[in-house]
Amino acid sequence: SSFSPFTLASKTTLNPLPVELLFFEVESKDQDVLVSWATVTEINNDFFTVERSTNGKDFEAIGEVKGAGNYSGKLDYMLLDKKTLSGISYYRLKQTDYDGSFEYSDIRTISRETASFEIGALYPNPTNNINIPIAGNLYESIDVKVYDMVGSEVNLALDYSNIHLLKLNVSSLLPGNYVLRLSTSTKTKTMRFIKN
Repeated sequence: SSFSPFTLASKTTLNPLPVELLFFEVESKDQDVLVSWATVTEINNDFFTVERSTNGKDFEAIGEVKGAGNYSGKLDYMLLDKKTLSGISYYRLKQTDYDGSFEYSDIRTISRETASFEIGALYPNPTNNINIPIAGNLYESIDVKVYDMVGSEVNLALDYSNIHLLKLNVSSLLPGNYVLRLSTSTKTKTMRFIKN
């Protein structure tokens, strides 16, 4: 696909384009967003900054990629956004020269709706090791907290290695009753369990 050059660059031959883009794209890669672009000409190009926005107006930098300086020929670049947001995200590329001047690319959008999911019942109970099944793909993180019966939070390590089964080792806790709370930005589930 073709892509127009940076929007603020000069259109005359007296002041040549600092960078000519071949394309600028964003695409979903599992739970991440892959931002990729290619250039065919670079003049005094110091670095690229990938910027992201939730409204298309207010952008924040999410990463930098070093430019090639002066180069004639095709060069491919990419940056993986691992802290993606649900809903529509807007991406743009900022190109900065050695002298500090910069230009922006056109904006690209991507929709990353948080997939529906369900948190299953923990098992076994009573337990020394909790298992919690997760149905569906979860793009946002789960916050896990454990409280004793007087409301004090206890710190435990959570195993995220299997996205469909959360595991929590509670063997370090004293025997008794506890409350487990799992929450995301859209839902919260509270469960009680007994430590052997």
